[in-house]
Amino acid sequence: MKVLVLIILISHLSLADESKNLSIVQLASGDNFTCALFDSGRAKCWGMNLSGQLGYGDINSRGKKADTVGKNLPFIDFGTDLFLEELSTGQAHVCARVRGKNAPICWGANEKHQLGHGAGNNVGSGKDQMNKLSEVPLKDVSPVIRLTSGDYFTCGLHDSGKVECWGANWNGEGRNSPENEFDYDPTPPPEVNAHDLVNFGKDSKAVEIVGGSDFVCARFAAGNVRCIGVNFAGQLGVGDTTARKSNEGNDVMLGGPAEFLVAGSFHACAGLKGGNFKCWGRNDNGQLGQGDRRARGMLTNDMAELMPIDLGMKARVVAAAASYRKTCAVLSNRAVKCWGITNPFPNETIDVGAKPGDMGDN
Repeated sequence: MKVLVLIILISHLSLADESKNLSIVQLASGDNFTCALFDSGRAKCWGMNLSGQLGYGDINSRGKKADTVGKNLPFIDFGTDLFLEELSTGQAHVCARVRGKNAPICWGANEKHQLGHGAGNNVGSGKDQMNKLSEVPLKDVSPVIRLTSGDYFTCGLHDSGKVECWGANWNGEGRNSPENEFDYDPTPPPEVNAHDLVNFGKDSKAVEIVGGSDFVCARFAAGNVRCIGVNFAGQLGVGDTTARKSNEGNDVMLGGPAEFLVAGSFHACAGLKGGNFKCWGRNDNGQLGQGDRRARGMLTNDMAELMPIDLGMKARVVAAAASYRKTCAVLSNRAVKCWGITNPFPNETIDVGAKPGDMGDN
């Protein structure tokens, strides 16, 4: 229940810093760790830290003991006053947009070169490493205005509308060139020759990007959506299971223009004009909200036959979030509903949305 977790954590953590009158403006979670971005432009992270993804110059986890959270949890020290504007988390790495800089900075795990530069060494686990972060060298020099991350890669949406990615590239989510498995800059780099702009078609300009575990979807000004990457469960939404390194014209058939996107590990969703909400891809736990467990997007007619999710209450979906095998939506009446795999009690999981009658006002 990602949306609910956001509400609870924002309330709790804002109180931890109330003496400084700070509030949390964004939470970003990776695999067993979470980072909070405050309105001061500074960040705190807690949870697992084997790769230095918390950014504290060590590999000590934080959050299990009271003396490692709240006021005892320090802000990340970059050695200079950086104002962070957005965080994006992968499985064990973090990238951040910085005010006044065109390109992001990244730290944490780097085994797949998901930090965008260097020889694959982790950053953030050693002393003074956070003081020496350099911007990711990018081909498009226009500012990055939005970030999204998968398990082992990150993509930036440039102000030009172009999408540029770095990191793992098993199925095309990182770049378009098929000859390299990983997308990284050589050391030393004579030039930026490893980051490629994603080919979403000639003159295409994205306005939003979201990343799943190994795929990326982009929304364009007209409301059409195109995806690249892994596709074993139909998460690209084009009626087959073929992975794609580029997508010049295979739009996800949504039946109307999309106004926003969210992505879980192996499924994606779109909020449509008028308030309808549709999801496609993997559906083992009912995360697509169709009252069954059948994936959508794998077969030719899947998307044409995909119905909007019935959330009852005669309310529109105004915001949403997705994670591993679950989806949540915020409705126009301020209600929050979640479906997919849920954990109502310790050591117990229940699938919601996998059976007829699960959705709607139920």
